[in-house]
Amino acid sequence: MHNAPLSPATPGALPLDDLPPEEAALVAVAPHVESFGERLARLRRIAALTQADLAQRLGVSMTAVCYWEQDRSQPKRARLHALASALEVGLSTLTEPARAPAPQDFQHLVARARIEIAKAAGIAPEKVKIVIEV
Repeated sequence: MHNAPLSPATPGALPLDDLPPEEAALVAVAPHVESFGERLARLRRIAALTQADLAQRLGVSMTAVCYWEQDRSQPKRARLHALASALEVGLSTLTEPARAPAPQDFQHLVARARIEIAKAAGIAPEKVKIVIEV
């Protein structure tokens, strides 16, 4: 990680690529909609399963699971119930994209970002002005 300023107006600012993921999420410009593959991989990790474990439980190849997680292919509709069962989640949890955060979630993110920016700049949080453009 380097601390080269992006411009004179942003001393010590880092490009988003250089920020840790949890900090980059605070300043993301557009919300990311989780793909089926990303959701499957996340749910598999939560269930503490490897791709090989999941493949074995479903009677498919590990390559199939890998392709699903990379969004290179989709499981057949008939296999979705078995997949949800193997992950111990409801079918809707597996198949439906997560809903957009509620407005209060954005307020929480802005408040956290304001505190982090203030700390980095050595100023009081109430002096930080955040503008969100949608």
